[in-house]
Formats: sequence, C-alpha cells, structure tokens
Amino acid sequence: MRASKSTVRKSVVSCTNTLPRYTLGQYSLFPYRGVKHAQYDAVPACSMEAALNLINGRWKGVILFHLMTDGTTRFNELQRRLPGCTPRLLSKQLRELEDDGFVHREVYAVVPPKVEYSLTEEGRSIGPILLDLCSWGRDWLKRRGLTTLANDVDERPANQRRPHSETLRRSAA
Repeated sequence: MRASKSTVRKSVVSCTNTLPRYTLGQYSLFPYRGVKHAQYDAVPACSMEAALNLINGRWKGVILFHLMTDGTTRFNELQRRLPGCTPRLLSKQLRELEDDGFVHREVYAVVPPKVEYSLTEEGRSIGPILLDLCSWGRDWLKRRGLTTLANDVDERPANQRRPHSETLRRSAA
C-alpha cells in the first residue's frame, strides 16, 4: 500500500518539528546530527567543545600539521601527503579550515590554475598544540611497538629537512 502525498508530507513536517531548529541566514541546521555548526549556531557547552569542533574532521589536524611543517603548499602536494584522503574530502576540509580562519587560500590567475594554501596567524597559533599531539602520538606508538607509514616526518622547518618522498623511500627500504 502506497502512502499518499499528504500523509508523507504530514509525517515529514511532524518529524522535523520535534527537533529544535537553529537558523543562521539562509541555513537551518538540526543540532547533534553530525552537521558542523556554522559560526556556533548552538552555544558550545565548554571551551573544549568549541576547540574540538574547529579541528573536528579526520584530516584537519593532519592538514594543519603539514601546512605548519612544510609552509605554503599546493593542493596536489597536500594530496600526496594524505594518501587515504580523496580530493573531494580534502577540498571540503580545506574550505572548512579557510572558513574558520586557519588557512589562507591564494589563487593565481595562470594556466593551468595554481592554488596555494598557507596558515594564517590563527592557524599558526595552534602549532604548538599540534606538535605536542604529534609527540604524544609518537610516544604512544613506541610504547606499543608500532610505527607509521612514513615513520613520522621530521618536525624541522621545511628548508632544513629532506623532502617527504625521500622519507617514504627510506622507511620502505
């Protein structure tokens, strides 16, 4: 038996009306449904929630880390650094980081198109936290006798270390 259009419409309306709805400009979001809150539609419960919401995402911390250690980087270079990340997801995460003020996107009017990403002051301010997290992760892996795919990239500034491709080749040998 098929439901009539009016029955379906009523059930959708009654379902959506039960949840509190927050609106921001033209966007309306349902809280706690896996949707990132734009400009904090709902007030965060604490400062930890606010901080984690900004870097929430599988690749955001890694993107910020690579931009911090490598400096200004092009999209394809970032993609090579994140072998498990699809181009679509990478561009989405970069857009969110740009919206949050962590990343600056520079577009050059050349053919082929050239886009570079770099950290803003806000993005650089999270650097020490990311380095501490990286150090903690390295220690955690050591305690369990595990290593990473790249055996961790050096934390030295980009002009004082080997390219990432050399690090990968050396760890595979």
